[in-house]
Amino acid sequence: MSKCITRCLPNVMLDDWHFSAFIDVGNGGVGDRHIDLYWGLWTLQRNLNTTLYHDRFLDAYGRERVDPEVLK
Repeated sequence: MSKCITRCLPNVMLDDWHFSAFIDVGNGGVGDRHIDLYWGLWTLQRNLNTTLYHDRFLDAYGRERVDPEVLK
């Protein structure tokens, strides 16, 4: 019997099975966006077991608003 491993993104909202939004209220409040971006990238890698979507995530967010040095 084969073992099935299901990956999920627990903070993603879908509308009729199409991406709608990300949910992130863990620390509530206003802070440095790079903290949220870091955790967004982390959860993509952790839950999907790949970094394949990192560039797409940052492009959708707006790369011009991201400081790569701060993100590190």
